[in-house]
Amino acid sequence: DIKAASLRTLTSIVHLERTPKLSSIIDCTGTASYHGFLPVLVRTCIQAMIGGSGGSGGGSRGSEPPSHPPCAPPDPSMEPYPHQFATALFSFLYHLASYDAGGEALVSCGMMEALLKVIKFLGDEQDQITFVTRAVRVVDLITNLDMAAFQAHSGLSIFIYRLEHEVDLCRRECPFVIKPKVQRPPATAPPEGEDMETDMEGEQGGLPGGLRPPQRPPSPSTCPCPPAVTDVAMDSSPSAPPAVPGP
Repeated sequence: DIKAASLRTLTSIVHLERTPKLSSIIDCTGTASYHGFLPVLVRTCIQAMIGGSGGSGGGSRGSEPPSHPPCAPPDPSMEPYPHQFATALFSFLYHLASYDAGGEALVSCGMMEALLKVIKFLGDEQDQITFVTRAVRVVDLITNLDMAAFQAHSGLSIFIYRLEHEVDLCRRECPFVIKPKVQRPPATAPPEGEDMETDMEGEQGGLPGGLRPPQRPPSPSTCPCPPAVTDVAMDSSPSAPPAVPGP
């Protein structure tokens, strides 16, 4: 816990103080030297993390990426570092690589090869993916400074190998292909004039010779001029006989 707290403190100093304290931290930790304190600590931590296999230990695919022979057999005497300490160590590397001076120091000590081993290792533990993510970030930063080392250690093949492995794991949980829903635009309605012309043509084409069908007489309910009440009463009442004069 004390070592992890010390690494987190150095990370905070690098993040807040930036360039004024960066050169002092690089010199004190020996980052620019292959046999410096920090590079040796990182390589030891990675070797304990992958168990000396350096390859596809525990993964679904047992084949190694091209041009990568298997590493030394596992060493049972090496115990993995605590998760908290390893996380703080990888975070410190990431913040160092964020600056040009720190990235050049990591390139000088040959950190590329050690980080690619972390990416290539296919561990069973879920916590291991955290270190893979951090290693990818550091490699992404220092590759801009030294592309030759990335190509010399077959970095592209390792990345493709790791990506295929992660895709295979995702396909186990979601084997079906997800088809996106395509929203089609609504069909545009034709102008009103075209509808009217179409209706007229349909009516004229109903009879041979272009004759129009006979029109029905309007029903009494739709008669525009209803008869007057007096006329209806006169028409409906019987004719009264003429008045007979009285005696």
